Amino acid sequence: MSSEHHFDRGRVRASFQQQGVWFHALNYGTAFWNFIENKSFRGTLNMSFIKEALNLLIRKHPILSSNFRMLDDGLYQVYGDSSEVEDLIVYKGPFKASSSEIDMLMAKEILEEEEYEFNLENEALIRFKIVEFEKVTYCILNVNHIITDSASMQILWKELNEIYSFLEANKVLKDEPPKPQYWDYCSKQLDFISSDEHIKQTQYWEEKLTGEPFSLDFSFHTNEQEAKIHSKVITVPKELVSKIRTFSIKKKVVYSSIYQASYFSLLYMYSRKEKIVMGNILDKRITNDREFKNTVGLFADRVINVLSPNDEDTLPWLLKEANLELIDSLNNHDIVYEEIRRNYSRINGIGLKPLFSAIFNLIKEGREDFTGKKYFKDSKYKNSLVGDDQYDIGLTVIDGRDCTRIRLDLKCDEVFLPLIDFMADNLLKILSKCVDGEPHKVSDIIEASQNERTLLLEGFRGEEASYPTGVTVVDLFRSRAQES
Repeated sequence: MSSEHHFDRGRVRASFQQQGVWFHALNYGTAFWNFIENKSFRGTLNMSFIKEALNLLIRKHPILSSNFRMLDDGLYQVYGDSSEVEDLIVYKGPFKASSSEIDMLMAKEILEEEEYEFNLENEALIRFKIVEFEKVTYCILNVNHIITDSASMQILWKELNEIYSFLEANKVLKDEPPKPQYWDYCSKQLDFISSDEHIKQTQYWEEKLTGEPFSLDFSFHTNEQEAKIHSKVITVPKELVSKIRTFSIKKKVVYSSIYQASYFSLLYMYSRKEKIVMGNILDKRITNDREFKNTVGLFADRVINVLSPNDEDTLPWLLKEANLELIDSLNNHDIVYEEIRRNYSRINGIGLKPLFSAIFNLIKEGREDFTGKKYFKDSKYKNSLVGDDQYDIGLTVIDGRDCTRIRLDLKCDEVFLPLIDFMADNLLKILSKCVDGEPHKVSDIIEASQNERTLLLEGFRGEEASYPTGVTVVDLFRSRAQES
């Protein structure tokens, strides 16, 4: 069925992913979903080129000028005339500032974007902030997640760079919107709902997620409202990355399943739960025969992976099961997470709560083939997290061209910040053991270190305490929290 069947009067039914963001934003605000990335630009930024480049981007990707309406029969994405690019650009400067002053100003400007509340119904959901200093200019791209995802941001930066390069070289640009557009993806979702495959995949997820909600109970905070996400970014040694890639090819396992198996082991190490449930973020451009590889929109979704490890299992067994589990869920990925969650809620009557408290994401980064000079480069300033405080723990593998980094996110009280360092260190150790070919038992890696025990037992009152053996870090946390 063609997309025109669903595209009526400049509007199309919002995708299930967009519906999830919309309803969450009603309760928590739209700023929660702001996708913010910043780049540095050396030299003098040509403002007329930037305006023309942004105009071309918006014409090429109409979703950038769209907004949303809730009508009687559901949520719609409305495509109107292109927004005036002047309304999207925020210019600050030029500033004459020291290095420390630049850091303070950039922190302020990024925070302002993090807190910016887009009006999903009445404005374009993109802002481009330019902060100019004497020797460097920073560009902050803020796009609400309801119309973008990580891969889309890479597309936008790549094309912005290419257009700017063409304009500076006085070359002629083709002004042709790519096909397909995001509304074609939305239409495919609607067609899928009425298919036999939809019935089959619905049954798969209902059978897989039977029973009570699977709580990881993995929280290192005493007050949910005051808890914050803290992050640790580490670079995976190149030798280990090489071993992981070689192991993946040699053993014929999905590359990301090695990281997932190690993550499952880490979660079991700290929780000892009989069943570990993990949300796995998936780019549905890849799983749709890559027909949308150059299309901007919210293609990111989540599948659910479940493992039941125990002390006697070996890491090779856990990797085998994680790989099979990943492949199995990918074969049933067409049903989006929001639909799975609604079905589960309807059957079990639990409300629209997340079905997991641990999230995994593997991002392919920096693999674009730029045409011409690369003007917009990664800056030293941190990009904002998107929606991560829904979960207690998250692992993001940023698989770049030159290096692979791991970002571990943990919702915890500040007194337990050192715990992230222990976890990151343990994860690297598990990764290394996962690919060394030895049958390591899971029981060999579950005991908390003395330093971790001391942190948890003394963290609440700052006093010395004896600690028992044979218990997990989470057990120690709960016990100490109850005493306080």
